[in-house]
Amino acid sequence: MDSARRLIQLWLIHGYLDLMFLLRNPRPLLLYTFGDAVMGLGSVASVILLSERFGGLGDWSRGEILFLGAYGMLLSGVMEMFFGYNIFFVSRRIGRGQLDHSLLQPRSLASALLTEGFVPFSGCGGLIAGLVMTTLAIATLNVTPEPIWYAWLVLQLFASAVVLLSFTAILGALAFWAPRGAEELNSSTARLFWTFRGFPLDRVAEPARTGLLTILPIGFTAWAPAKSLVTAVPTASAYLATPMAAAIFATIAIVVFRGGLRHYARTGSSRYSDFGHRR
Repeated sequence: MDSARRLIQLWLIHGYLDLMFLLRNPRPLLLYTFGDAVMGLGSVASVILLSERFGGLGDWSRGEILFLGAYGMLLSGVMEMFFGYNIFFVSRRIGRGQLDHSLLQPRSLASALLTEGFVPFSGCGGLIAGLVMTTLAIATLNVTPEPIWYAWLVLQLFASAVVLLSFTAILGALAFWAPRGAEELNSSTARLFWTFRGFPLDRVAEPARTGLLTILPIGFTAWAPAKSLVTAVPTASAYLATPMAAAIFATIAIVVFRGGLRHYARTGSSRYSDFGHRR
């Protein structure tokens, strides 16, 4: 309970800082909100337009494809709001020596990484667009959402965020050993996730689909959780697949990150840069 209370306090502090940043000049709020909304919609527009043109894609109806794209937008909005300031791209913090800022503060590194990137005002554009699009998509589904369905939606969204954050943390932790190379890898892989998260993988060849659920878990960012939610009678395995993947990837991320920290304690960083760091 004390840890949860402390996290809430830190989120409130960083939310206040974000608000003060925007109140100095309200124009960025409009620009950020509009820009994030356009970028989020643009990233899934191609799949939605193809679905409209052909009346669906594969086994997915037009309404289901719309929900798939909306789920991906909602996920990206959550990540932008809670993990800004290079928390999502943690390789930048590590490779540029900025991790020392967090290590010197009187709080755990985990609480720092969970709260330092909270930007509820400057980072809300994608989330607002995702919520609007999700509301529209739910109205077109063949299933009748009940309270338990919305609870599963929140659980699946949380699990997808854990999978995505854990995977980027695994790649980001490589910056403990290869600062510059890991930073490029982390950024490029994130772009792959945003580009392909809205595609249905049902008709993808089995080896490729397996790789997109394990080596590069794009399938858990939208396809697998969205499919479990739009299916009229989903199986227990369909509902639990993304939460189980989240637990596995989170465990791997913790092990890799701790190993990187032990290496960092011996070597440190000689490549400090304050660019892109919230001070």
